[in-house]
Amino acid sequence: MGKVKAFGIENNYEALTNGLIDGDEYTGWAMTSISAKLLNAIGMYRAPSDHLFMYFIFTNELSQEEYDFLKDRYIICEEHDVRRVTFICQHLNKHQYTGFHEAFESDPLIDPDDEDYQAWCDECEKERLKQDGWNDISMALAKIQAVCDKCYFEIKERNQLD
Repeated sequence: MGKVKAFGIENNYEALTNGLIDGDEYTGWAMTSISAKLLNAIGMYRAPSDHLFMYFIFTNELSQEEYDFLKDRYIICEEHDVRRVTFICQHLNKHQYTGFHEAFESDPLIDPDDEDYQAWCDECEKERLKQDGWNDISMALAKIQAVCDKCYFEIKERNQLD
């Protein structure tokens, strides 16, 4: 939004330089349209609210650093489209009980920020404990694979004891 504010200053358009302005729905759409044009937005949206108007613009411009960060966090799933990447051992699946162990307690409603969901079966857990942690031997048994987060939670539901 620094680009929008700079445009407002350069063109002496005070409405683009203040954080809050008086106006109505049409003023909001006008300010959003100007911002969208200046930032090469691909869309705009107004969030419903009873007491104020909130407008959003969507851009598709990412810095190389942002792109590199995001490309490693998402996976294309044949069943669920583009989703957050997670990691499971080769033995976990949606069809049979194999046990379920996680690096940390996961919840489909909570994003773990910088942590990746990781899970493994009972067999891999026995080997991990025998080896005193993850090493070449326990990792060879696990043969970790990537799945989307929706698949992860479907597998978790299937593989946990009731």
